[in-house]
Formats: sequence, structure tokens, C-alpha cells
Amino acid sequence: MKTTPNLLPDRINFAEVYRQSQSTRIILNGKNFEYDLGERAANGHIVQGAKLPWMKTHGDVGLVAGDVSIWAGVNGHGKSTVLLQVCNHLIAQGEPVCIASLEMPVIETLYMMACQVAQCEPSREFTVKFLDWAGDRLWLFNQKGSVSAESILGAIIWSAEQRGVKHFVIDNLMMVTEGESGERAMNSQKTFVETLKRVADSAQVHIHLVHHVRKGENENDKPGKFDLKGSGAIADLADQIFMVWRNKKREVHFQNPNRTLNPELESKPGALLSLVKNRRAGIEKSYALWFNRGSRQFCPTSEARPIDLTMGALT
Repeated sequence: MKTTPNLLPDRINFAEVYRQSQSTRIILNGKNFEYDLGERAANGHIVQGAKLPWMKTHGDVGLVAGDVSIWAGVNGHGKSTVLLQVCNHLIAQGEPVCIASLEMPVIETLYMMACQVAQCEPSREFTVKFLDWAGDRLWLFNQKGSVSAESILGAIIWSAEQRGVKHFVIDNLMMVTEGESGERAMNSQKTFVETLKRVADSAQVHIHLVHHVRKGENENDKPGKFDLKGSGAIADLADQIFMVWRNKKREVHFQNPNRTLNPELESKPGALLSLVKNRRAGIEKSYALWFNRGSRQFCPTSEARPIDLTMGALT
């Protein structure tokens, strides 16, 4: 089997990279930040950072270097799928991405991304075009299963320094911390997210962390930021929190060939991407989306028509 050159090298001890990167914080005079403060003032309230794939979100949220975003939702509602769609669009914007998809084989991650870019099930020939298009803007952490926090943190630092990565995806939190409940687990989660914040800032990488929510009475309930599993510090420390929710009741309705008209249910969105914390812009709102099964895309209109994530590069 041909291997992809975009895997982070196995011979690197990423935990040691992290340990060597630690340094003492320095107290600086405010004048050291004169240029950066001037730039911030010049930009005013303009939303800065890389954009999400959907135009309706562009005035509210940007993915800024140094921030940590949480992507959460009920199991099976598409939080990882949404985030891979975001990654494809980041690549199109020239923002290199590294993905540590610890619950999915690398090849399945790549296949889902290829489907999204193809806007359908891709041919063998298209997968070659997809990888050529992504080029050195797509990197993969080649491990499935639990991994030490230091290894992930070292991989973030190394990929930023050696490969120019601007966005690092960790899917998911429970694969790099000690369990879901209990004092030890809570402390592990808090410590890890605190350290992520420091690494994101020092490496100037936007870190995307996938996380689960507590089980509700049923999956028709829309989760909020207080429904995140584990330590409350996760929500407190995050710069942005996105909640992904699919309207499964609506999906079941349309899958029934003998269904009767239900205008109220049929008029509702197929999914919601809810921005429930937004430290930079302060805007918190939900965006209606519709899932297209063939392309694995969450689409912006009720026609559920896939969008061009490459910004015209492959059309």
C-alpha cells in the first residue's frame, strides 16, 4: 500500500519536544506591544481569523491563531464530520491543518474529506486530485487510540514549527485525558485544556478540540455549553464553543416512504451549528444547516446542495 507523505514522522518523540519547549514566562513592558495594539485598534470590530465554510457565519466568527475551540455534540450528530468540512475550507484558505483523529483510521478521515471536496462519493482518480490539491496544507497524526497528553502537545508544537501548521484538530478530549468522571479525570481535563491554551498561544496555532456532551433524556434535546461532559473548566477556558445537533426526528420522517405531510417538522432545519461561547466577538447564535449524506457535507440551505469547499480550485 502506498503511504502518504503527509503523516507526522513516527521517529519523533513528541513528548520530549513538548518538554523541551517549556520556558519561563517573561514580564514585558506595555510598550513592547505597541505595534500589535495599533493593529488591533485599526481593525476595530472586524471579525478576524480564518472563516467557516458557510457565508452566514462570516460576520460573527473567525478562527484566530492562539485560540482553542471546542466542537461538541451528541454521539452520531456529526461534530467530527462538521469539523472535517471546516478543515477542507481552511485548506482552501491557505491555512495548513494537522488532524489527530484518534477514534478513526487515517484513511477513513481522508476518505470523508475527499467525499466532501468531491461533493459526492469520489472516484479513485479524484482522490489523487484531492491529495494534490491539499498538498502540504494537510497533515495527519498517524495514531488511533489513546495517546499521552505530552505526545499531542509536542505534536502541536513540532507541526507548527516544522510544517507551518496553523490549525490542529484533536478528536477527542477523552483520548488524551484520564477518563470521563471522578476527581482524577476532572483534574486531568482541566490541566490538559489549560496547557492547550498555553501551547496554542506560544505556537500561534488554533486548536480544535472535539468533546462529548452528557446524555440527555433523548437526542431531540439541543445541548448547550453546560452539557459538556467532565470538568466545568473545559467551557470556562475555551475561546469558542460550537454545538452540533442534527434533527433526527426530521430525518426519520423523511426516510419513511409512507409519511404523511407534517409542514411544521418539514420546515425546520436539518441541523444546527450553535455558537454557544464566543470570547472574541461576543456573538452567540445558531445557524441552520442541512445534511447531505452523499457528500458528507452540512449544507447552508434547505435544498441540501453541497458547496464548493475548494473555493473554485478543482472546478
